[in-house]
Amino acid sequence: MEEYRLIFSDIDGTLLNSKHEVPEQTAQLLRKIYQEEDKIFILVSARMPEGMRGIRDKIGVPAPMICYSGAYILDEKENCLFSQTMEKNKVEQIMELASDRLSFNLYSHDQWFAKDPCDSWVLQESEITGIVPMKLQRDSACLSQTHKILCMGSPDVIKQMEKEIRDKVAVSVYRSKPTYLEIMSEQVSKANAVHMVGQYFHIPREKMIAFGDGYNDLEMLQYVHTGIAMENAVSEIKKAADFVTLTNDEEGVRVYLERRG
Repeated sequence: MEEYRLIFSDIDGTLLNSKHEVPEQTAQLLRKIYQEEDKIFILVSARMPEGMRGIRDKIGVPAPMICYSGAYILDEKENCLFSQTMEKNKVEQIMELASDRLSFNLYSHDQWFAKDPCDSWVLQESEITGIVPMKLQRDSACLSQTHKILCMGSPDVIKQMEKEIRDKVAVSVYRSKPTYLEIMSEQVSKANAVHMVGQYFHIPREKMIAFGDGYNDLEMLQYVHTGIAMENAVSEIKKAADFVTLTNDEEGVRVYLERRG
């Protein structure tokens, strides 16, 4: 039996299936191991708090939430444990780079601002998360309180934008999928956030495991004692992980936990 206390998990492509749902059997298992074994399941995502809250409630385990890939951490009562925003001049620089070729979105605390709330990318993201953004104004106060920038667009343009940002702006930037580019402060990573939550619970990394499927999960999977990649993960993540479980549509999180205790 694996001696872990904290279970960290990415959401999209990992915990959720292709219908963007938490499978009921998975939720039941997570409640069971929390109630019977005091193992805590913690969501780690690039999502905003509102996009995670319903998932945590569905699972039914009171736990912190690591939002914006570690830029904003809330405890089980949603008090702020950590907040790292971006410098305003960098936000404005990235907005200029995005221009009109990409869908530009900004997240501050539990609010989503879109440069064009009616563009097709925003409407698609809104359908997935169930959240409707506000229109971003050039003089908005949120520009100096930005936890994350999300740019959406065609894979070729996203790839080019990533290169331009890496060359010109000191930030943390990665593609969460070919059409999504996520940007946070250079001080932010899921691994740092996992470390902080471990300190909050006074639990060492040797008693942590984590599940993930995307590029931004790599450092987290390497930081914990046991990193588990989904079968549907990108190849680099599967190569770096300690184990590879089934896909998100096959409830790989639940299957791993049941088989390895």
